[in-house]
Amino acid sequence: AGASWNPAQILAGSPDEMRALFDKGNNEIIGSRAGSSSVVMGLPAAGVASRALDFALAHPALVAKIRHLGALDGIAKDDLPPRFLYPVATAEGSRTLLGLMLRNLAIIGKGLSTSIPATLMLHPGSSGLVLDRLANEIGADQLEDTGLFMQSMARRMYVTDQTLTSELGPTGHGDFPHLLAEMDLFRFMVEQGSKYFAFSNADEFLWAPNPLMIGIAQKLIAKGYAGIVFVVPNSNNQSGGGAVKEVAHPENQFLCEMPCLPADQIVGGKYP
Repeated sequence: AGASWNPAQILAGSPDEMRALFDKGNNEIIGSRAGSSSVVMGLPAAGVASRALDFALAHPALVAKIRHLGALDGIAKDDLPPRFLYPVATAEGSRTLLGLMLRNLAIIGKGLSTSIPATLMLHPGSSGLVLDRLANEIGADQLEDTGLFMQSMARRMYVTDQTLTSELGPTGHGDFPHLLAEMDLFRFMVEQGSKYFAFSNADEFLWAPNPLMIGIAQKLIAKGYAGIVFVVPNSNNQSGGGAVKEVAHPENQFLCEMPCLPADQIVGGKYP
């Protein structure tokens, strides 16, 4: 990039500066209270298996692997768990993507002699399944230290005629910060010594609030930023979706995401 970079955008200019970010991140994660980290992880273990369900059901071999790893136990016939409960084969047996994220969190905390708490937003229709899966994957102490609250449900609105759907649906991941504020949980976390709130999807099992990430956050926040956001390109041209009903049979209503739409309704007329 060379001269195109603003000096303020360069996070580390040498190995020593990178090491300093790690050290600062370690100290920030440990926090000022013994045994309690200044970092809280927020994970939306909610929503429904919409796009993932359509994809999986079109690939029987994938469903067979999910069944082989035991992820269909307790699931209704012809249904699948939410994507964050998809299984991964590990040396310790089958683990869900969500379980792996919480396990990584525990490992980071243990290495620093602290406990990094997590807060999960659950869906009313799958909360029991989530807790059952986690009870078999993470320790009782970590599960006891995990905050839980329920996602809001609401009727969706059709863009065409502004009418409402007949059934309630989950309001989306954006409900997470709204509910934390509405329930006064942000203030509670600050009172408990929390300084950093790390938020991501509940199926990104290779990501965690590790020392480098927290060190980067500390450096940028000290410069006046309110926070940082890490994003990746959306390779499937999926800008979103919404409630859909059939013209001939308006009683048939469902949630439609971009991959379900006809090609002539997609930008450019086709998927990349």
